[in-house]
Amino acid sequence: MPSHAEFRRAAQCIIEAVGKDNIASATHCALRLRLVLHNNSRIRQELLDQEPLIKGYFFNAGEFQIVFGAEHITAAYTAFEAVMAENPNTGFSKLWRNLSRLFRSDSSAENTSTPPRSKALPANPIPLEWQQPINGDILPLSAVPEESFAHGDMGVGFAIEPSDGEVRSPVNGSIIAIFPTKHAIGIRADNGTEILIHIGIDSIKLRGEGIRLLVGIHKRVSAGQALLQVDWDFLRRHISTVSPIIFPEYDKEQWTLCLDKTIPYLQERSQDEPHS
Repeated sequence: MPSHAEFRRAAQCIIEAVGKDNIASATHCALRLRLVLHNNSRIRQELLDQEPLIKGYFFNAGEFQIVFGAEHITAAYTAFEAVMAENPNTGFSKLWRNLSRLFRSDSSAENTSTPPRSKALPANPIPLEWQQPINGDILPLSAVPEESFAHGDMGVGFAIEPSDGEVRSPVNGSIIAIFPTKHAIGIRADNGTEILIHIGIDSIKLRGEGIRLLVGIHKRVSAGQALLQVDWDFLRRHISTVSPIIFPEYDKEQWTLCLDKTIPYLQERSQDEPHS
């Protein structure tokens, strides 16, 4: 079995070959690392050809797939997500690491701890133009039927039980992440706050069915602008439609989220304040 250092070398090779900022999302199957890229023409195949752990690569169904084999894929993906998450200043690195746990084919993947935060966070986290992203009943995160969300491991936030099909941007900002199955979308507000909108729970298994994407990666959006059209009736027949709204940079140990009707606000915890 190759060493941890060798898998890190392979991960660094892949990231250099495709470009870190060129990676829209990553998952893996039983044999292959599967990447969705913004620009496929940027791939430097000569770098991939020099990495001995890579057994091959090809495009299929809009994904760039890199073959490691059944014996090595779990370790290769673990190294890949670790290298992707190492620089907190690239934005959404904590979200990438946490969401990737949910996307693994290995459901027993361990829960990694949150590293110390080094990125400066906005002084006023919730922009004044905030609008509720989904119409429906607002719920605490504890009502989400998935432990990583319910326990606040993905960041503080709240949830919505939807009543209609449109998902809108809550803020003025830019789209910084769209996952391949369209079930999760990340936004960076103009003030720097990052927001994840996750459509239902276990929605990844529907492979995008019932969800229509209305925006593209890196596009500017305005508060209230439609991002997704969702057939909630279809989703309800297959999954829980409770949808978390997460602030991934704000961890539960240091922050608490409160709601004034539909307007969230974040408060830093005092040192002796327990978290729920």
